[in-house]
Amino acid sequence: MGRVKTKRATVRQLFTKLVTKIESTIELPINERFTKVNKVESLFDFKKNQLIEKIDELKKLDNEIEAIIDLNDLEGELSAIDEYGKNGISCRTKIERCILLREKESNVIPRNETRLFVCFLAQEPFLAKLRQNETRNNNDSSIPEPL
Repeated sequence: MGRVKTKRATVRQLFTKLVTKIESTIELPINERFTKVNKVESLFDFKKNQLIEKIDELKKLDNEIEAIIDLNDLEGELSAIDEYGKNGISCRTKIERCILLREKESNVIPRNETRLFVCFLAQEPFLAKLRQNETRNNNDSSIPEPL
């Protein structure tokens, strides 16, 4: 059990670092060096690959530990597992909100479509539209770019 707990501790550290990095990316202001396209691409990468991978890995390790842990220690373990689960859900929600906000600003997806994870289905047209808008905005400095 010691080996599994050590591995989980490492994965939890990496998970916490990833959540911090995601939150920092969400908070970064849009400017010439960090465009809307950069932000959305970063958030897609974080959500689709890294965050989901870490959440799945933590779940697997948590299940292994739950199966072999002493019943006296189970309550503390379940409490910690719940906290990491809440952090993962919160981070995924923040990413989705940020992506949806960028979509809404660009009017890429019609408002009447189902929005649950539709951003992943429309990733390429959305990013192409953002690139097109940025090119137009960069060529016409009289039109301010929305935040």
